[in-house]
Amino acid sequence: MAERASEASYWLGPLLNNLGWIDTPLTRQARVDVPGLYERVEARTPPLSSWTASLAWFEQERANLLAAAHQAVHGPVPMPRFAVRLAEVMYWFLLIRTNWPEMESINQLALCAARRDGDRRGEAVALNDIGQAHLGAGRLDHAIACLERSRALFAELGDRHWESITIVHQAVVYREQGELERTVDCLRRSLPCLHEAGDLVTVGGALGVLGLAYGDQGRFDEAIDCLEQSLRIRDGIQNPLSEAMTLTNLGEVHHRAGHRRTAVDLEPDRPSARIDQPTQALDLLHRLELVRLHRARHKLRDQVF
Repeated sequence: MAERASEASYWLGPLLNNLGWIDTPLTRQARVDVPGLYERVEARTPPLSSWTASLAWFEQERANLLAAAHQAVHGPVPMPRFAVRLAEVMYWFLLIRTNWPEMESINQLALCAARRDGDRRGEAVALNDIGQAHLGAGRLDHAIACLERSRALFAELGDRHWESITIVHQAVVYREQGELERTVDCLRRSLPCLHEAGDLVTVGGALGVLGLAYGDQGRFDEAIDCLEQSLRIRDGIQNPLSEAMTLTNLGEVHHRAGHRRTAVDLEPDRPSARIDQPTQALDLLHRLELVRLHRARHKLRDQVF
């Protein structure tokens, strides 16, 4: 996240200064050269070394970044490669903020720019991210349509890694649609390539979704194994939000398998207190309370009978 925020800041000040847009502190510091611009302008990369600082910077500059993307596509000096890259850079920020309208908006701009520029990879990435925006907004049929077009483009380009990433995203949609066998098939097909590419972020996510799908099927031992693998990976890459979500999912699967003490005993280690995301943290705490409530009910029933 910090790397993406730093890259965005590197581009934002020069672009807005050059195009006469919003003045920001980024336009008044060290001199840099930015490909595609005709002047040397002032810009500074802020010292972003944490998720919290990066999220705060993205939030502060969000309107400028979206304006820059629009100007890069529809302004007097088209910059299609910048528009495509900016949409990629903003991906994690918009995903974490669950800002589906802006994720769709900036990727529609990127899609337009990529098609004008003949950038088929950029087109495939934009379609993938538009599909995820549709998923987040609950438009599952639209999500599948975009993701399948994205997957087909990556397959034509011979990019097995990105094709596998897109298949994982398709699997998430299939699970939401209740197509569990299809979910499991997609994930099992994609995992070998993701391991081969060393893409631990997507491997951790894929194992987490696979664990949930197995849990939905009542295959609790396999579900717990997948979620524990996912937890180890996410703990290793120090992603506290994903780690907390995986731990909570693991607790829920233990609860559904009848391991109620294990489900609640997972609580002390959960990292939700370290998440700078109030909505997600509250959701995790609510789900934990449901586990506690079920455990209390079973304890009361045992005492009565």
